[in-house]
Amino acid sequence: MHQDPDEFALLAAQAEVHRAARLAPGSAASRAAQVVEIHGRPEERVFRAALDRVAVEADALRIRVADRDGTPRQRVAAASTVPLHLLDLRDHPDPLAAARAWTRADLEGAGAPGGAPPATRALVRLADDRYWWYQRVDRIAVDAYGLHLLGRRTAEVHTALAAGAEPPRTRFAPLREVVEEEARYLAGRQYVADREFWAARTADAPPPVNLSGGAPTGNSATTLHDHLDLPPVTFDRLEVAAAAGRATWVELVVAATALHVHRATGARDLVLGLPLTNRRRPAALHTPIAAVNVLPLHLTVRPQDAGAELLHRVALEVRSVRRHQRYPRAHLRRDLGPTRAAGPLAGPVVDVKPFGAALDFGPFAGTVRTLAAGPVQDMTIGVSSAPAGGLRLSVDARADRYDAAATARHRAGLAHLLDGYVELLLTDAQRPVGSLDPARGAVSSRTGSASRALAPPSPAPNRSPQPTA
Repeated sequence: MHQDPDEFALLAAQAEVHRAARLAPGSAASRAAQVVEIHGRPEERVFRAALDRVAVEADALRIRVADRDGTPRQRVAAASTVPLHLLDLRDHPDPLAAARAWTRADLEGAGAPGGAPPATRALVRLADDRYWWYQRVDRIAVDAYGLHLLGRRTAEVHTALAAGAEPPRTRFAPLREVVEEEARYLAGRQYVADREFWAARTADAPPPVNLSGGAPTGNSATTLHDHLDLPPVTFDRLEVAAAAGRATWVELVVAATALHVHRATGARDLVLGLPLTNRRRPAALHTPIAAVNVLPLHLTVRPQDAGAELLHRVALEVRSVRRHQRYPRAHLRRDLGPTRAAGPLAGPVVDVKPFGAALDFGPFAGTVRTLAAGPVQDMTIGVSSAPAGGLRLSVDARADRYDAAATARHRAGLAHLLDGYVELLLTDAQRPVGSLDPARGAVSSRTGSASRALAPPSPAPNRSPQPTA
């Protein structure tokens, strides 16, 4: 087969999205989208120049994917192929409703993943001092962390251009360089070590349980969403409680999620899905790409576990999986064989995004809001920075397995359980997790400790931790 020198292979994560899209062509689950609400009046000419510059720097925004004798290949098109829509809705009777309708139509009507174009952008003027910057990208091109990198770089370039300065040099690497680096990993010793790790880990793994009890039927593009913004002081308490147990706050959230799934299902041996950024080398770490790898996290939860003991066990498992996060999930399915690979690799997904929800465009503040984050197999439990500071706890559930009330109950139960677990760790970390009140998540009065409500809002500053994967 003659190969075009401008074409090259897909990353493993891209190839997985490509396979899923062929099974469900046109599915909105294959796209990611967000809106950045800008409070102020940025100069449109400068903003457009910033967007155009980032489009030149980010290869992933311009990829085209085509099958060559059954093998998908990609190339990077010219920078001028990334569309930008300028919409002025100030005269519309309901600008916000019109903006929502436009973004929804774009998200639902986008073409096949990897086609032309893989991304679209819009600058929507809602009022004299209020803008939306919308971007929708195929997940074959960019994952959630990639969207974060694009937003951060755009804000950086805009700030410099608005001040009449030259922007700092980009840290984005060419996409082909990242693909070549992954190819070296797949042919190297670390890949062999990772394969041996996962072979041992999955040999006797229990079948995953989910919160709906439904049979696995693939992913769903139709989901229900519920969220709660926790105040900054709650994040402070999370950090203190985790540090006391020599863990991170992300690991504490995973432990609380495992405890919630155990309580809801009665299962003690759990397999949760853990999305990892899969960026172990500098080129991948600083470049908008599709690299996320959702891997199974094997956990045991018992009512007699001390709070500190459960947290320690979860932290060790998370860190062990992180060390082997580059092993492609598709290869893990292949290794399991056709019978086991046909089912889900994990139950509920716990997706912690420890990067900020705020951007600065010079004197103007931008608030990031996620519109679409990809498919949901059963339920995804998310924790991210809240727009106003603190943390946002969210639940996305398949609409064919849950209703709005069930989704809200899981979100409320998680919030109370997380608060109760933190209180247990701060007051008596050796107390068993079974002493937590299942109705409220707080420490049961039967144990002699008082329950407590979520802490009130605090003026503590917003936190924007760095990626932990």
